[in-house]
Amino acid sequence: MRIIVAGGGIGGAAAALALQRAGVEVLLLEQASELREIGAGVAVAANAMKVLDYLGVSEDVRKVAIKNEEATLFDMQSGERLFTSSDALKTEVRYTAHRADLHEALIKPLDTRNIRLSSRVVSFAEEADRVRVVLEGGETIEADALIGADGLKSTIRTQLFGYQEPHFTGLVGWRVLIPIEDARTIEIKPRASIWMGSGRHIGFYPIRKDLLNLFAWVPAAEVHRESWMLSGDIADLHAALAGCCPQLQAVLDCVKSAMLTPLYIREPLKTWSSRRVTLLGDAAHPATTAAGQGAAMALEDGVTIAFCLAKHGAAGVVDAIKEYELRRVPRATQMQALALSNLKFMNEPDPVQRSARNGYFAGLERLDPAGIASFDSISRYDPIAALAQRGEVVAASAGRLTPVVSRPEARRAFDLWASAIGFSDRAGLWVGQRAGFERFTTGTFVMPGGVRKEPVICNGVAALRIGDGAGPVLLHLHGGGYTMGSAQGSAALAARLADAVGGSTLVPDYRLAPEHPYPAAPEDAMRTYLWLLEQQGGDASRIVVTGECSGGGLALSLMISLRDAGMALPAALYLCSPFCDLTLSGESIARSPGHDPWFNRPILTQLAASYIQKADPELPLISPLRGDLSGLPRLLIHAAEGEALRDDAVRLAEAAHAAGVETKLNVVADTVHSFILFDFLPETTAALDEFRKFVAK
Repeated sequence: MRIIVAGGGIGGAAAALALQRAGVEVLLLEQASELREIGAGVAVAANAMKVLDYLGVSEDVRKVAIKNEEATLFDMQSGERLFTSSDALKTEVRYTAHRADLHEALIKPLDTRNIRLSSRVVSFAEEADRVRVVLEGGETIEADALIGADGLKSTIRTQLFGYQEPHFTGLVGWRVLIPIEDARTIEIKPRASIWMGSGRHIGFYPIRKDLLNLFAWVPAAEVHRESWMLSGDIADLHAALAGCCPQLQAVLDCVKSAMLTPLYIREPLKTWSSRRVTLLGDAAHPATTAAGQGAAMALEDGVTIAFCLAKHGAAGVVDAIKEYELRRVPRATQMQALALSNLKFMNEPDPVQRSARNGYFAGLERLDPAGIASFDSISRYDPIAALAQRGEVVAASAGRLTPVVSRPEARRAFDLWASAIGFSDRAGLWVGQRAGFERFTTGTFVMPGGVRKEPVICNGVAALRIGDGAGPVLLHLHGGGYTMGSAQGSAALAARLADAVGGSTLVPDYRLAPEHPYPAAPEDAMRTYLWLLEQQGGDASRIVVTGECSGGGLALSLMISLRDAGMALPAALYLCSPFCDLTLSGESIARSPGHDPWFNRPILTQLAASYIQKADPELPLISPLRGDLSGLPRLLIHAAEGEALRDDAVRLAEAAHAAGVETKLNVVADTVHSFILFDFLPETTAALDEFRKFVAK
């Protein structure tokens, strides 16, 4: 079997070396006249080091790279430390290095007979049993497969999928190498430091014992250049970062020249391959530098494609490429989304959102002080151990979902949850996710025809009143993880709940985190309930409170507040998939990360941190599961067996029962989180019928 690798950068060199180690004939084609890497600093996280260990070159990198003790985020103007990820790095070692040093370590073991320089691939042609690669000048070379490692402007990618216009982010990057001897006025620690400002950010870290790497992304409108080049004129750099804190200004004073580069992004590809041709690294999944994983992903790609090709052999090249995609596409796409979202929060221009971001980090320090779930979930992955696992198992752990539901209708609901928020929505942090969730809920869950819907203001809280039956009055608190959701998005469920009991439903638009952290949502829930109670003449016996997901947690919080204040409690309480323990201690949160299409530990950590911020997650009004539940109204709980929040529901039922509350729990198999939202599910019909009987009692 003969494999051609087009492109001799970090990913291409890793693939060639891995193939060589596996005994596969490989030809590395590089268009340049010499094999060398340009650029400056590169992060070599724990997952990348595992690949380098596997390839036998890690010691060469360790000799010249810098072992990081921590990664720290600061506010650019105030100098305030926002978050430090350090404990995780004590067990998962991270290095920073010069790209040239990393590249040289990969090139050195390659057999020079397997390398051709000045060999630019211009096209290829696939046949049933081979691929013909055409070089500039007309020469044709045959192989069993072609791996396109030819970077951001990949010729092979263009031939496979057509030209994809890159999107300019509006940012340009200053890249600087500072000799340590020129930086004697500043304290240099073995860590990555990132300073976040308004529409810009700057970071620096040592990459050799005698060299510091600095990068700064600033708005393109603030840089006045006709071309991007190495420049000693750095007045624009200082102007763009004027007003930064003294610690950062001391670093900028050491800059003598800088390279300018514009920042472009591309949407992820759903597939990287044809039958005998595939892509890796930036050719497959270009990403911003904000995740620090570009080189690591290319290294992972390289060893994975080599493993798959060696495993399947010459007769199984097509199957090898399919398995490679199964293993790699979900993880790489996950990294691309992370890189874009990191870029967003590092450069946030809106002062309200910057304050929300800083509050989120305060919450994160309580819930995930080492940054394991939030920042190191990518780097803690072991790509070498994954080679020994089945491809579908790896895909699940890397981000591809493995449904545990079997019925067609349950699979439909599963797929709807899985696609609820798109790539660009996630990249937009909570603002983008909120917009995507609103689009999903209002487009997927449609109100029955002829149902009355009226906007009302309840003690200053906007709400929707839905239905006009003479039966019980429901107060419904919508879900969305405390950061998403709306009354409008919950209107369809509210209408079905009202119809089930022949009454009406009031759905408040409570304030959302992180712009409005705890206690904003509980305050709004209380104001709405008091308004509703007043409308009932002070008679709470006709009121039933309902909630799904975070709305379930808020409903419980409301009950505790009412009880403690000696106020009238509603007749009953109904919760579906309640998110009621923001310490995230439920075992089901950690189990089977690819089985819940909506929630997993990293996502729940993000949501909980956004909500609690500087508050204690153990507080009963934040995590009511941990509070005193005695004296609460009768309680009906529904949850899905396979969802991440299953244990929140089970533990809540146990605690409520132990506190003397009449409680009914129904954990439904073969369904999804907040299944009651989906009107086409039989279990929703059954749940509404159970709810009707529960309220009638």
